[in-house]
Amino acid sequence: MTDASERGETDVSDRDGTVGSTLSRRAAMSALGLAGLGLVSGQVGAQERSKQPWTRWEGDVNADGHDLLALGGLEMAATSERISDFAGQNLSVDEGVLNADSTLVDVIDIDDYGADPTGEEPSDDALDAAIDDLSDGDTLVMTDGEYWFDGEHEIFEDYVTVLGTGSKLRVTGVGYGAYAHFISFGNWTAVSDFGGDTVNATDVSEGDQRIEVEDVSPFSVGDDVTISESKYNNSPTLSWGGTAGRGTCPTRAVIREIDGSTLYLDRGLNYDHGAGNAGVFLLDSVVGGRFVDMHLTDGGGEDETEGFLMSAYARDCKFINCTAENYVGFPFVDIHSLRTVMVDCEATKPVLPEGRASSHWEPFQFRGSTDPTVVRPSIDTCRRGIDINAGSNVVRIFDPRIRNAYLHGICFHSNATQQVYGAYEVYGGRIEGAEEILHDKYHAGYGLSLSPNQSHVKAFGTTVVGRPAAVNTPYGQASNLTLEGCELETFAGTGANVVNGNLRNSKFESVSIVGRGGNDDVALNLAGAENVSVSGDVSGSFTDDVVYVGDAENVTLEVDVLNNDTAASDVTIERSRNVSVTGTLHGSGRSVATSGDVSDVRVVDVDAKADAPPIGHHGADGTVSNLWVTACNTVGGANTDIDFANELEAEVEGLWIQNNVCGDVSFHGSASDEDKFVTGNLTGQ
Repeated sequence: MTDASERGETDVSDRDGTVGSTLSRRAAMSALGLAGLGLVSGQVGAQERSKQPWTRWEGDVNADGHDLLALGGLEMAATSERISDFAGQNLSVDEGVLNADSTLVDVIDIDDYGADPTGEEPSDDALDAAIDDLSDGDTLVMTDGEYWFDGEHEIFEDYVTVLGTGSKLRVTGVGYGAYAHFISFGNWTAVSDFGGDTVNATDVSEGDQRIEVEDVSPFSVGDDVTISESKYNNSPTLSWGGTAGRGTCPTRAVIREIDGSTLYLDRGLNYDHGAGNAGVFLLDSVVGGRFVDMHLTDGGGEDETEGFLMSAYARDCKFINCTAENYVGFPFVDIHSLRTVMVDCEATKPVLPEGRASSHWEPFQFRGSTDPTVVRPSIDTCRRGIDINAGSNVVRIFDPRIRNAYLHGICFHSNATQQVYGAYEVYGGRIEGAEEILHDKYHAGYGLSLSPNQSHVKAFGTTVVGRPAAVNTPYGQASNLTLEGCELETFAGTGANVVNGNLRNSKFESVSIVGRGGNDDVALNLAGAENVSVSGDVSGSFTDDVVYVGDAENVTLEVDVLNNDTAASDVTIERSRNVSVTGTLHGSGRSVATSGDVSDVRVVDVDAKADAPPIGHHGADGTVSNLWVTACNTVGGANTDIDFANELEAEVEGLWIQNNVCGDVSFHGSASDEDKFVTGNLTGQ
């Protein structure tokens, strides 16, 4: 007699509690819950990722004290919810270990509805029939095979798992554009069918968790809502732009309390809204959907099929160990959803359809999303790797691996006329632009890009490589960039600025800036900067300046220039005010050079070594007022180490040169002048 174990079956209790009955492979999976599915998907994922030699996950990534391999202990900062919650309702976490209960769920296999696992015929009718039979909490299975689908499909039940079990999926016929999809939790066009919408009755500010509305009657405690400007006319609201029209400055939230005409939300607002300017809409969100082990192997490039998996106006959905190759546009898309999580998803080998000059190739896209999380994304070749769109806030990205991004690795989706609000954070990982030009139309290769207006970007311990810049601020001044412990590089053999930052209210802390191009222009370009502080070190060879501060104010530099063998100045301060410099400046050119009209400049505790006068004014034009050079050590090749006379025609108004070790000091006027304080210097060194 052959027992169940010899047949590869599992001996568990059936749904009625009868012991000893045998279950099929699909039923056994349902008994295991997502813990069992994780074993399957983990094996497949490892096999798939091993094909990419540049992808390495050997090391743990520490994000603010959390080991990313211990997902059970990692919390999302905005909500204090554990990322392990992506695993589902039948799982618990005990000291970082995932445990499954014995609850059985219904498993619906599309093969039972006439799907063709050979891929010779489309299986759309079978998939639609299977979806029609779904109830909340069911699992929809595509048993290991090769399936062809030729259309779009939506799921509206809650807590449904779509399990690919390693099946290879060919997808065609789903259209052009970022809203195209093969299968989606929810439907992005549903916003046009809303009823009972209202507007905010009073001004509200970023971070507020209560909002007074003109009509509270449509809402109940526990309802999903979205608050967004330009949304209160019952029309689709998903423009990728952020300055006007659809989807501007959204917040997705859940109502936790209602008091009179005031709604109390489970999270703070992402943006400020004037009275009457924001619509508050009731949503019938799909909750808790999961895509697991879904693998697109053929995106039907000739048919311009651009979508794969999507969550739209949903909440707490998950994409786990899903991959896309030979795709055209947007494999993983989240639209106006709340707390979407994507874990171990990969996009490679994009396809350029015949007859098209360019393609989207934007594998991870967030449009109007609130608090999504992306863990260990892998992207090889893209236009925009992770695209932050329509006010998404805050997208948190852990341990990314992005390479060959021929426009931006991670960015806001801005252009010259539409500037996107939003926020994203990056923890660990490596982001590379494209080292070589891949494309006639798009040939930048930035690592990180910002947007003007109310953009917020943070990166911690991330390596960013790019051409013509690792970090770029296109289309005007951006604000609120924080980089801590990051390494910023250009590619070898390229000419660029490592950081091209027209920045406001930004901070670089303990960064390493490396120019590998051999002829890079500037390491850190702070043209137009306002309220910016930088600490770190710079190495490489730069032709114009190592650090450039131009038309700027309130800039603090604590930098070490480790080497620069050209005549370029280590720090140039031009037409700027309230700039302070400290650090070790050992390039060959001037250590600190002022130019044009400058005021309130402090050069303090600088160890300078240069073949030209280390500290002084460059160029005959301009005026200098309120200048401090104190506690510096200058060892240069010229007789005068501190020189504000040779090239500066005008007299310095307000001069403090004190307690320096230097060769000589030169300036217009006399040390006895009321506004000159030249004392305590050890000269002639």
